[in-house]
Amino acid sequence: EGLGGKIFVFAAGADKAEKRSYDKNTLGSPEAIDVDRAGNLYIADTYHHRVVVMNPEFKIISTFGSMGKG
Repeated sequence: EGLGGKIFVFAAGADKAEKRSYDKNTLGSPEAIDVDRAGNLYIADTYHHRVVVMNPEFKIISTFGSMGKG
């Protein structure tokens, strides 16, 4: 169960100052990750100001959040 022994590296060595384009299927600057009992991943994508939820097959099933004001 879980991630099936897979290891994933997100944004390794990325320069935060580099130009990035927004793509709903990419992570801009993931800062934290959590897993629920069903194996879904919750990833704090700080560059895109959102939380991305992926199922155990690593498909995006939900996103929430947006850039705040102030």
